[in-house]
Amino acid sequence: SHAGIMDHASSMKTPWVFFLSEVAVLTEPEYKVITCYGDSITSQDWPDYLQKLMWENNKKVSVVRKAVSGTRILRQYSCVQYEAYGLKGDYRFGHEMHVAGSDTLIILQGINDIIHPVGVEKNEFRPWQDLPSSQELIEGLRKYVKHAKSLGMKVYIGTLIPIEGWRTYAYFRENLRNEVNEWIRTTDEIDGVIDFDKDICDGHKMQDAFDSGDHLHPSDEGYAQMAKTAYNKMSME
Repeated sequence: SHAGIMDHASSMKTPWVFFLSEVAVLTEPEYKVITCYGDSITSQDWPDYLQKLMWENNKKVSVVRKAVSGTRILRQYSCVQYEAYGLKGDYRFGHEMHVAGSDTLIILQGINDIIHPVGVEKNEFRPWQDLPSSQELIEGLRKYVKHAKSLGMKVYIGTLIPIEGWRTYAYFRENLRNEVNEWIRTTDEIDGVIDFDKDICDGHKMQDAFDSGDHLHPSDEGYAQMAKTAYNKMSME
């Protein structure tokens, strides 16, 4: 009888803004869900292109994005006061893996751990001690894999894409990226590798057509290529 009118308890002023984070739809068992977990690269277009490829090829698969810009596997910014930019994996991963119907996970994360630390003299929230070793990053990925496997999920990891030309690029960061990618390509702890790096790389750099211009985030064509890389791998399974 009071449609459209909110009572006092529901309309109090609050410093928080609430967003719908999940919609679960009961479907037939043959419908599957792939969860894509990552940072700003995954918050952009390649999961959308992957979904489009699934539809175009009559696959009964939904692609769900779980991606937050600026996030790292191992570190969190002390300035963060909300559940978004800058949260580390320990605070994100367990919460974001509970997607109804998802039995497959694609992880693409770790590049922010490598490129963000610059020293407090440049950014007080990005000290050098935040820079991980490749082994620390690998252990962080292994922790993700173990958690996802405990939920019964198949786990794929995407290789970290090129960063040459990015504003904090340095040779030691490139070494870190390559060492992590080597582990991703050779480990037997996951169900498969999606080699984004190989398919959008030109030598050590992103191919020009696939580069948005900042030398870190792909262009629209780059994201479309990443989706093809993921789709081709998924189709082989």
